[in-house]
Amino acid sequence: MSVLKWIREKLRSYFFRVEVNKRRRVKTVMGLDESRMVGIIFDASESADYSQVVSLVSRLRESGKKVRGMGFVRQKQKPAFIFDQIHFSFCQARDFSWNLKLKSPALVEFTETEMDLLLDLSPSGLFFPKYLAAITNARYKVGNYHPDQVEIYDMMIQEKEPFDLKEFIDHCLQYLKIIKKPVTHA
Repeated sequence: MSVLKWIREKLRSYFFRVEVNKRRRVKTVMGLDESRMVGIIFDASESADYSQVVSLVSRLRESGKKVRGMGFVRQKQKPAFIFDQIHFSFCQARDFSWNLKLKSPALVEFTETEMDLLLDLSPSGLFFPKYLAAITNARYKVGNYHPDQVEIYDMMIQEKEPFDLKEFIDHCLQYLKIIKKPVTHA
């Protein structure tokens, strides 16, 4: 690893921690049935993955959920298969400043949206989607297991490599259908 890359990683890590530590959210165990507003973070770089997420959003909306998706595009140019929709926004690395400040109004809006449930469907190796998941105001966060990202999520699901999005979505939905919001006794 070059010195410049090492310094960049250390700076990212520092600003990541600073931003996460200053954010406060109300954590609540939330299953799929109780969730009204669902946020989805995903890797929009590949056509097949994008199609999987569009299908998931359709299913969630048909079941009465409000859904807001944020796709991360690794390419410098947005791929031709991606088109803006009312429920989706897209971001790239250039939408984050060197100290991880959000440069895009769509990113700010996404992170400030009150969500019952956040599904981070991106592979664990992508930094910016994980950062978004960490700073989002969702009550319950679900993501792919990685030992360095345990503090981000309330529930993590470990998938085998290579990461298969369809399988991960199926596992997320399966477990979230089992979870019921705890009953509080007064």
